Amino acid sequence: MAVQFSSAHDALPEPTHHGSRLFPRHYDGPGDQTSEVNLHRRFFTYQVDDLVVAGSVNSVLFAIDIPACNVRSFFKDFNTWQNGYDHFYSGIVGDLKGQTFALGPRENFGRHRYTKVIPEHLIVVFEPSPEDGSTAGISPGSHVFMLQEHGGKTPSRRHWSMPHSIEA
Repeated sequence: MAVQFSSAHDALPEPTHHGSRLFPRHYDGPGDQTSEVNLHRRFFTYQVDDLVVAGSVNSVLFAIDIPACNVRSFFKDFNTWQNGYDHFYSGIVGDLKGQTFALGPRENFGRHRYTKVIPEHLIVVFEPSPEDGSTAGISPGSHVFMLQEHGGKTPSRRHWSMPHSIEA
């Protein structure tokens, strides 16, 4: 299924204040909703010393028509549902609490720090920015994957935040 973002928010207003690390300035971004998937994007800025940090918080919500107990073992092993997109993980991410893992097209693309797990419900991955300041084809920031069960179905949500800094 191809989901298209609307272009209603292509141009963001020029900020008069960038916000702070604790209270960033937010802007609504593009989103799209179908009967199966809800996508939403929100942009943010804040200033730290002479740097302006700009980024986005992205959210995808969808439901799987089976109970969560039947989804969890599949969900925690990212290889089972991401290999088709040439994403290969060096381990079962949902079992790597506090450990690092590699991600790439069949070879080690980079190291990512796995930060938190609530078994059967939540996986949080922190993906650091490359030291050279580039994105190097990754999405730096935090990635949160959640599962819950409601009425025999499994609503699933993925959030990720990607900050990037520039000189003010």
